[in-house]
Amino acid sequence: MSSVFRVLMPCLTFRDIALLMKELDTGGSEGGGGDEKVSRMEFLAWLQKGSPKALEVKKEIIATTGIRWEQRIRRAFQTYDIDNSGLMDMGAMAMALRNLGSLTNEEVRNVCADLDKSKDHRISYAEFRAWIKNGMGSRSLGEIEKAKAILAPSDSDGLEAVFYNFCGAGKAELDGKSFMKLCEDCQLLDRKMGSAQVDLIFCDTRVKKKGQRTIDVVQFEVALELLAERLRVVEKVVC
Repeated sequence: MSSVFRVLMPCLTFRDIALLMKELDTGGSEGGGGDEKVSRMEFLAWLQKGSPKALEVKKEIIATTGIRWEQRIRRAFQTYDIDNSGLMDMGAMAMALRNLGSLTNEEVRNVCADLDKSKDHRISYAEFRAWIKNGMGSRSLGEIEKAKAILAPSDSDGLEAVFYNFCGAGKAELDGKSFMKLCEDCQLLDRKMGSAQVDLIFCDTRVKKKGQRTIDVVQFEVALELLAERLRVVEKVVC
């Protein structure tokens, strides 16, 4: 559920989301404690309750599943409709996915097979739109999720695409070395923020459990928030 809030409202911090989850999670024992799971009925009841937080989330659901995401999907389709015929050529799509460098050749084949279910090598906008919006599709594979996030990210800031690009080909999660490279490439490392501090953030229990070696896209956003907080603290001390 926290990942849903992050997609709908990118401006929320992980603390904001924790408060939302506390308000939303009403299941569990008679004592009123939550069960850390949110059913469809709980979520709908919460939206209908009409609290300020619920109204804000409802507004974002309408916006995100409507015009803004439609525009991103349309732009993505037009990028690969190279002859403006209203049809996407699967050969051009496969080549573009390979050039991105985030997918192996086998993953590219899996993505194309999942998208081109009719096997005619031509994809209409309606087919592409349905594929983007239909979750993981028929294949429960990480590369499908990765390709969708890169081609038409559901978040407006494109963090999903950045995350998957740094995961590298054949991977759908980020390890400590790749997280460090991201910080280096984005020029976040200097005398005020060194590799040791970045490693501590990656291993922070607010990001991932002890012993966990990789992070998913939601944990990645939490790590970025902690990194931003750390940079602000350092700047205040220096000033």
